[in-house]
Amino acid sequence: MEKTNNQAFGEKFQQQVAKNNHLARALGYYQEKEYATAKMFLEMVIKEDPTADVYHLLAMVEQNEGELVQAIIWLNSALEIDPDSPDLYNTLGDLLMKGEKYQEAVTAFEQTLKFQPDHPDARYNIGASLMRLKKYEAAEENLRKVLENQPNHIGALQNLSLVLKELDFQQESLDTSKRLLAIQESEVACNNHGTILKEMNRKEEALKYFERAIELNPKYAAAYCNVGLMMFELGEPELAITHYKYAITLNDQDPTFYHNLAFAYFAANRYGEGWDVFRHRKLVKDVGGYTGKPEWEGQPLDGKKLLVTAEQGLGDEIMFASTMPDLSKEDSDITLQCDPRLATIYQRSFPGIKILGVERKNIDRTMGIDYENAIGDLPRFYRRTLDAFPIRDGYLEADHQKVIYWKNRLDELGDGLKVGVCWRSGVAEKIRKHQLGSISKVEYFYPLLDIVGVTVISLQYTDVTKELKLVKKETGKEIVLLEGIDLKNDQDELSALMVALDLTISVGTAVQQMAAAVKGANIWAIPADNRPFHRLMKSPVPKDIDNKKRSDKESFIAQIETATSILTKATKQPDPSKWITEISNQEVEDGRLYPAV
Repeated sequence: MEKTNNQAFGEKFQQQVAKNNHLARALGYYQEKEYATAKMFLEMVIKEDPTADVYHLLAMVEQNEGELVQAIIWLNSALEIDPDSPDLYNTLGDLLMKGEKYQEAVTAFEQTLKFQPDHPDARYNIGASLMRLKKYEAAEENLRKVLENQPNHIGALQNLSLVLKELDFQQESLDTSKRLLAIQESEVACNNHGTILKEMNRKEEALKYFERAIELNPKYAAAYCNVGLMMFELGEPELAITHYKYAITLNDQDPTFYHNLAFAYFAANRYGEGWDVFRHRKLVKDVGGYTGKPEWEGQPLDGKKLLVTAEQGLGDEIMFASTMPDLSKEDSDITLQCDPRLATIYQRSFPGIKILGVERKNIDRTMGIDYENAIGDLPRFYRRTLDAFPIRDGYLEADHQKVIYWKNRLDELGDGLKVGVCWRSGVAEKIRKHQLGSISKVEYFYPLLDIVGVTVISLQYTDVTKELKLVKKETGKEIVLLEGIDLKNDQDELSALMVALDLTISVGTAVQQMAAAVKGANIWAIPADNRPFHRLMKSPVPKDIDNKKRSDKESFIAQIETATSILTKATKQPDPSKWITEISNQEVEDGRLYPAV
């Protein structure tokens, strides 16, 4: 906690102030927030009488000047003189937190408690730092200790509520938030309460708290963003756009606002505006700029050399590659950098484009090009309206001989339909824990196992050996795990397997994107959520018209049930495989069948 008067520094400091005119003047200027002048006098004092308190005060001056690194240096100088001071360690911890060095901050606060176990702030600060390190169990323990002695501690209640939310103790998180609101109804507390309610699928209630946060502080950008998010999820993209745009007027440095605005534009079929805003992802993502060359802005290339670089994850690379057939029509020398795992299938699929199968960090920065663009920028030129999204049977070419090989392998499993399933993203579940579109549970897919005439095959590219043993134990049925294929690293082999399968059912992963992209593969996206990027997949899983009232889980399970019903019907057809292909590719205007990705 920042000290603002000489009383906070103790008796020795008061005596030093009384004896040293330069120090007295420095303290006075500090209290008047004239930090540059205070620093000048403190530097004089250091030459005369360099005590720990002087270094401490100088550190706080530097902090207020925005010089955190130098402030930490001065604090360490103070600790060299007085290594047993709990206040010095606490201030050091504060500075380290401000510099987002949270693990170092925890160490400093622990030293504070070593010398002063009842320090009023250190325990709370340890909890807050651990929360930012996403060490939620440890954070919970420390925050509860704070509340044992200070049951109305505002910060501890607020952070504990957030920690419990991350640990999926939703009701306890909500109860803790209610305790906080009873003590202090601030805009931050209302906003956090709304966030908890949103994740509990209590959207209308959440909206009320976000709106209350705005009433308390009409300039609170985060609350406007959250109101926009609720409008988006409640099927009102235009209202979402209005709130996101206003949030940006209040804070134009938060990339989340731009990201949400882009997707609201997409949902409103305002694709051109969406792609223009989507460019702001570069504020937080490792996107482009590897060679220092200017971006192409869509003008005629006239033979100029263009490097297109991959971005984000493997699924994103595949998805955005849907624009490569468009780009190949340009009069240009085009090089596409991609994940090495995609190089083989890209070389086969895009014969007019040079394929550079290297990691982004290994791009030759001296290569002779005129322009460099991240691949996610290309839809801005080719997908500005819904009509510009081509409906086609994929844009990637699987290896024909490999397809034959996998058809023969699948035939060895017996008669009937062969259906591949992927239920979980390989991205850490803690990152996507609330994104059911990427993370689900294998048991949600159990109804598929009961269909006579269907063999279910795992396309899960993480280690699922234990999960599949549990499936067999719980259901008596089997999800087949194929040998001889690396589902994560051999994307060319995977693409051939997908064509050989009768159908792939997948959540939002690279598996889903590959099945959508490769010619001849059938894909049903679960959940079907009308993503904006390209119209590739036709899914017979109905768009849930009651989605406003359903939780993500309920909607997900309902769509699995629909998929099960359709597959059951397929097994009764004269040619089930042909029937699956036909229904997966048909286009129906009433919304029951629609572009899922």
